[in-house]
Amino acid sequence: MVEHYRPKNLTEALEWMAERKLIPVAGGTDLMIRARNWQGASRAMKGDVVYIQHLEELKFITETETDYHIGAGVTQAQFYDCKLLPDYAREVVGQMATPAIRNAATIGGNIVNAASVADLLPLLYAADAQIVLKSRDGQRVLPIQSFEIGKYMTARREDELMFEVILPKLKIKKYLYKKMGQRRSSILSKVSFLAIEVEGGTRIAIGAVNDTVVRSKELEKRINEGGGVKSVLDGYKALLNGSDDKRSTKRYRERVVINLLMKWMEEKR
Repeated sequence: MVEHYRPKNLTEALEWMAERKLIPVAGGTDLMIRARNWQGASRAMKGDVVYIQHLEELKFITETETDYHIGAGVTQAQFYDCKLLPDYAREVVGQMATPAIRNAATIGGNIVNAASVADLLPLLYAADAQIVLKSRDGQRVLPIQSFEIGKYMTARREDELMFEVILPKLKIKKYLYKKMGQRRSSILSKVSFLAIEVEGGTRIAIGAVNDTVVRSKELEKRINEGGGVKSVLDGYKALLNGSDDKRSTKRYRERVVINLLMKWMEEKR
């Protein structure tokens, strides 16, 4: 029999998670697919759960001189509606799921689920975001690249909750975001592509192709130094190692990525 826990506050939630194995549930939009085996979900969600969506300690959006701080319990709708956050980030979230799902789905859930098609991940990779994890014994701060360690795999320990995302403030000169799917939203991405131009040059993050987001600082440096288009494209082709699946084919995804890279590089020149 599944046990359900509803803590009064974050402290109580972390106490319970330190004492027993619990599955955190906020919006539940990813977890319910697993629990009911919808859309061919192969990872069953089995075990006792702790509900955290009501915890006010996880629902905040603040800023400092250098960063935005976004609580893990902030919904996608709240993120999109927050004018404090930059346009390029809000555009990514605005194309996720449907309005009804965005009202329930949380920022933390999309990140911790660590699906290869998670639309938030390219944004966080491009921005060099950090993830804050809390447990009864303290907290850890990890770069997104260290937190996401594989498809459906993160560095979160069983006694930890994701507390917030730290999104650096970037001086964006221009950006290009494209999400490819059967429809504009409400569908799993075939490709999600984000290129941004900041003071230090171009940053490019590619999602939904490999198991984890593709970002290469070496190739970005090549672009910023005016390297040849063929050299750059060949470099990215070598990094793309996806496979055919129900969403699309490996060949289609790679062609889309290369076309978007060419478009970005042409505009940059």
